[in-house]
Amino acid sequence: MLVTRMIGLWSYEGVGAYAGTCYAYPEGFEYDDYFTFARIMSILTSIIGGICAILLFTSVFVGFNRATFVSIAMGLFVTMVLESLTLLVFKSDFCNTPYELEKIGISVRCEHAWGSQSDIFASLLWFCTFLSVCLIRPPPADDVFTDTGSNVIIIHQTEIRSNDQDLTTPLVDNGQSSATEKVLV
Repeated sequence: MLVTRMIGLWSYEGVGAYAGTCYAYPEGFEYDDYFTFARIMSILTSIIGGICAILLFTSVFVGFNRATFVSIAMGLFVTMVLESLTLLVFKSDFCNTPYELEKIGISVRCEHAWGSQSDIFASLLWFCTFLSVCLIRPPPADDVFTDTGSNVIIIHQTEIRSNDQDLTTPLVDNGQSSATEKVLV
């Protein structure tokens, strides 16, 4: 007799007449090391991934320096690894046939349900986000744009030239300090 279980880190699906119903693990349920490790990785994924996501959303409104983006990228990579490690739950005793059941002819196995498939997809998304943070150069955090109301925009600490401007000609200073550069638009 083959028993297939659909398990999750926090609940499981019933078998037989109880199929299709999710149950929380009972109070006295003993988790093995793989199961406990997978649950810890799930919690850490939520915490580290959430912090990285909040920082990325904040970066739209507040400029961060390059070191902050490198830290976010490392956090995203760690999150991807932690998300992948949650799949170690399939190596737990809960998913493998105990010796006592094998003696009476019952075989137990776990299958990937929508939760584990979403873990795999989430790992891929964390990796894509990691790559995009690494490959896309963020804007400098110290750029300040000032609109003077005319056709001149003052840009602090960054040199920008229009496409039709010759790169060999110097920028016009017009009496401003050396830290401020003017660019005609």
